[in-house]
Amino acid sequence: MNRTNDVYQTLQALGVTLPPSPADSPYFSITRPFGGSLLYVSGCGPVIEGEAHFSGTLPSHVSVEEGRLCARRCALNIISALEAYTGDLNRVKSIVKLLVYVSSDPGFSEQHLVAHGASGLLLEVFGEAVGKATRSAVGVAALPLDFPVEIEAVVELE
Repeated sequence: MNRTNDVYQTLQALGVTLPPSPADSPYFSITRPFGGSLLYVSGCGPVIEGEAHFSGTLPSHVSVEEGRLCARRCALNIISALEAYTGDLNRVKSIVKLLVYVSSDPGFSEQHLVAHGASGLLLEVFGEAVGKATRSAVGVAALPLDFPVEIEAVVELE
């Protein structure tokens, strides 16, 4: 493994407290293992402890910087889901793929800048060897609950 840090020490140094993991729905799971060591994390929105703070499309209702903050909050929920599933974030071997959905006005083309909020947090927490994922950032007309951003992930575990 290429890990150069203890994830919990890094979270503490960053002053990041994990929120409760997003809950499973009667209709879908937040996490689902597949292919042996891979874990799929369902789309997570920017809700932390019941608070979304932002809603609507970019850039008419939510600025790019606010969208970046939403993406960071989505990534925090992904980390919380990983912690709930694994019991030990140091088992994360690689953040393989992020798929970032951005609720976008027609003509908006800066989804990649919004996605940097999630990628940046994952790099801070896991380090480059583990946290530098492949990524797609896609503009969509609308997201559930009027979220500005929703992110799903594929993660490799030890």
